[in-house]
Amino acid sequence: MPRPLTTREADVLRYVAQGLSTHNIAQALRCAESTVHATRSRIIRALGARSIDHAIQIHNQPNQREASPMSTQPRLFHLQRDTDITGVSGTGTVAHGVQWPDGTVTIRWAGDRPSTVQWASIDDAEAVHGHGGHTRIIWADAPFLMLASRPTEGTAQ
Repeated sequence: MPRPLTTREADVLRYVAQGLSTHNIAQALRCAESTVHATRSRIIRALGARSIDHAIQIHNQPNQREASPMSTQPRLFHLQRDTDITGVSGTGTVAHGVQWPDGTVTIRWAGDRPSTVQWASIDDAEAVHGHGGHTRIIWADAPFLMLASRPTEGTAQ
């Protein structure tokens, strides 16, 4: 019987679906590559899938998404811009946002002229504001989820 994914599992699955490598997923989530591998295995078991690609298909079914913990409560994030290709927003934390339980996203821009924008999904917001990877979505809950995966003293990262 499939179970809902944890927030960390849903994040890893989303990154896999976007085509990120294990190394890049580990960097984005600030964890070890071995943690990403283990999480992929848990995702496959949780969804009763044959492979990670099959897990993506199962998770993308509407009834699966509704059961996901990401759809039960709002999630906070900020946009971290590494390179300002437009010359308008600057770098660093340029906006704060919320992903609502229905999947819609609200982003509030920082700076001298703050504004708010609403998107149908996090993917839509990232497509417009990600600037080809120059701006990253940083989830506020990620540091708390990573505590369990942090290497213990004396182990390799």
